[in-house]
Amino acid sequence: MSILAGMEIQTRLVANIFTRKLSAAAWPLTLAWVLLVYGASYLFLEKGISLEASGLAVFKDHEWWRPWSALLVHSDLAHLLSNTPWLVVFMFLLNGVFGAVPVLLAFLITGLGNFIVLATMPPQVSLVGASGVVHFVGAMWVTLHVLADHREGLRPRFGSGLFLLLMLFIPGDYRPNISYLGHALGFLLGITTGVGYYILNRQRFSTLEVYETRLIPPVDFDWSGEDVPVNSPQSEQVEPTLH
Repeated sequence: MSILAGMEIQTRLVANIFTRKLSAAAWPLTLAWVLLVYGASYLFLEKGISLEASGLAVFKDHEWWRPWSALLVHSDLAHLLSNTPWLVVFMFLLNGVFGAVPVLLAFLITGLGNFIVLATMPPQVSLVGASGVVHFVGAMWVTLHVLADHREGLRPRFGSGLFLLLMLFIPGDYRPNISYLGHALGFLLGITTGVGYYILNRQRFSTLEVYETRLIPPVDFDWSGEDVPVNSPQSEQVEPTLH
């Protein structure tokens, strides 16, 4: 009889793109983005260099570069510091796991989204801040985790991703000087870009998946609940034989 008879074969995913060592370029790339944001904010706040965006400047004066420069500058130090932690975290994760392309896409696509935001604002009001980029990179990271990390089932991945997004990006209060449309648009664009990035790179992600196959021997239990008598030489009693 085969030695494999009655054994269960179990296959599970043990490694993928998320379990690989993070790219050595993750910290330098992230630091470069942070320095760019801080440098631009310094020029805007301390040197008075105009880098903000407004409907007048973009649509009337045709300064088309401003929707992107506005992503780098902030209204004050508190605004800059509030965006820094999650900007660093999600840029580092995206740079470390997927490379520089997703972060570059975040900057380019969020800048395009700013055209929509500016079109809905009073033309004289200025738009500044990296909050749209923060929402973009956070949503893109969670989307790629849900779609590409198959170590867990889809429901647990979706549940943990949704919980993280709600905890991080649902505003706790309303402030009239914040562009919530910019936040929401960055969030939706991040999800959409994450889905597209996954579809384009799905084959590459699959080649990085490593599966482990194990043989699990059967477990022999008496599930009837009945007591099974056990006889041993010591417990057996021999009846006397009468002649």
